[in-house]
Amino acid sequence: MELSVVIRRSKPKARERFSGGSHESAVQPSLPCNLLRRAHGRVCGHCSFQSEIATSAPTFRAALQQFADIPFSSESKRIISFAAEEADRMASQQVGIEHLLLGLLREDNALAARMLRERGADVERVRDELAIKPYSPPTTQQRTHREIEKLDKILADAPKRTPARSREDVFGRYTVTADRLIFFAKHHAGSVGAPVVETEHLLFSVVREGSEHFKLFFPFADSKDTVCKQMEEHLTARSAFGLSERIVSTEELPPVSEEFKRVLGYADEEATMLGSKHIAPEHLLLGMLREKDSYAATVLRDYGAELEHVRRELAA
Repeated sequence: MELSVVIRRSKPKARERFSGGSHESAVQPSLPCNLLRRAHGRVCGHCSFQSEIATSAPTFRAALQQFADIPFSSESKRIISFAAEEADRMASQQVGIEHLLLGLLREDNALAARMLRERGADVERVRDELAIKPYSPPTTQQRTHREIEKLDKILADAPKRTPARSREDVFGRYTVTADRLIFFAKHHAGSVGAPVVETEHLLFSVVREGSEHFKLFFPFADSKDTVCKQMEEHLTARSAFGLSERIVSTEELPPVSEEFKRVLGYADEEATMLGSKHIAPEHLLLGMLREKDSYAATVLRDYGAELEHVRRELAA
């Protein structure tokens, strides 16, 4: 039987408690119990609410009606029925998350039940603890307080930004290798006639010149040559020049793009977060990963680089 039909047929039963005579002297089975009776032909052990609980039935019916037409699996239907049973067992006015979790635990062969049991959950123990201290959802004020605490922790854990440094101060931090790679990126861009220096030019120069952390940033790559070939094909696809066919003077070097500038800024931040006095090639690569929409970041991710993982490995 479809769950939508079960719920619709159960609602008239729940309404009977309000029709004719004194509902206090003839309380009908609750909606959760009617649901169980229709779905499985059985009645739970706690099949009636106290009269004051009965007044919450319309709210419960309205909540269930929202899900009436969702195609639940047979397993899900049983879990919902178990949850309704647990709510009745605890004389609860509504089926809460705690009842759904108990319902999951009672569906022994469900994957969710196995995962909960593996982490120490037990039906009887959960019931006992809920009987001693019933769950009550946090108030709006409590939820707001929790969110503020989370934000305070995020701010406390965030790296402290140092005062903005001048361009000369930042460039003075680059290692000789990193400085050379930036120059090569500009030369590569000029050699293919690019109007500006992009992140892919920087990535190409880092890969081609070699990096001691190559496998950390390119774990899926067969070799450095594989990545170089892909990058070279991309850079020369719309150019009449090869990367080594055209000599470009310093005066002809194109300006760097805004994207490239942001990568350099990120590299500066990464070096600071990792406690390095100097900006090295690995910090340039981290900067490229942080510029998520750039071609360089896409290539790095395609070859298996993950920002947080790389940070942890470099910090170790």
